[in-house]
Amino acid sequence: MPSDIFFLKYAAQLASHVDPHKTSPNPRVGCVVVRDDKIVAEGVHDNFGGAHAEANALGDALLEASTVYVTLEPCDCFAGKQTPSCTQKLINLKPKRVVIGALDPHFSGKNVEKLRAAGMDVEVLEIPEFKALNPFFEKFITQKKPYLCVKMAQSLDGCITGGDEVYLSNEISRKRVHVMRSQYSAILTTVKTILADDPKLDVRGVAGSNPDIIILGKKSDIPETANIFKISDRKLHFFNTHDLEEVLDECGKLGIDSLMTECGPTLAGALLAENLVDEVQIFIAPKLVGDGVGWTSDLDLKNWKRQSVEALDGDIHLVILARP
Repeated sequence: MPSDIFFLKYAAQLASHVDPHKTSPNPRVGCVVVRDDKIVAEGVHDNFGGAHAEANALGDALLEASTVYVTLEPCDCFAGKQTPSCTQKLINLKPKRVVIGALDPHFSGKNVEKLRAAGMDVEVLEIPEFKALNPFFEKFITQKKPYLCVKMAQSLDGCITGGDEVYLSNEISRKRVHVMRSQYSAILTTVKTILADDPKLDVRGVAGSNPDIIILGKKSDIPETANIFKISDRKLHFFNTHDLEEVLDECGKLGIDSLMTECGPTLAGALLAENLVDEVQIFIAPKLVGDGVGWTSDLDLKNWKRQSVEALDGDIHLVILARP
């Protein structure tokens, strides 16, 4: 007999395929309806302002013999909300049981109590992997700041530049970076990086939309012919300040819920030294540079938690998370 975890993981898998750009500032949510140990309906929330996962899965038929599995606590009405209450929909359709993967920081269990008060059997599992489905949402709602990922490519000896090659990492790693770009609301970079590399910082070769660009420095210092100005379907925001926490606060006010870096060692090191980083993703190429520029010699990463290590055709992709 499949377990609650099995059905919730299936719902989470459905939600994981949704482009987070399209739901932002809402979370990605998956929902399945189970009767006699079989999935009879499923749904996801796949665009902001559109129907939520529960509405897409539930329909309008009574669910008295069914169990509803949803990855995040169902929503309720609040000021500015564009869609009906999923909590009220569940109350109206009366499922036998509701199993929830994680609480929504908007509601913090209030809607769980509403469902129970309506006579429903409700279980909240609060398993970390269901919160991990929406780390951007979780931080943005609770702190009003974007989730920040430092992304770097380096050699085996810790260098991020050196040698004659344009790229340290291989093609598969670079494609993974484009997938990452498609998942974040904005990229954080500097005028110095733009002048040195003339990057487009867009999404190429994979599905997804281009993130906005946050640039530290003066717009007037960049030539009008630079590639960064050639992508039209995004916004560029300039901040001429050294106060990194202020930059993150301003990004929050702009509604930016997630940032990844495309920068050199100075900015990456400063963000880490000021404890502003939630996640580090490192692409390690099987090369020795010797006399290149490094970036981790003065950083203390021993208290970080390794999330994953993956081989990418010779490269190593390492993901580490800040401990709460």
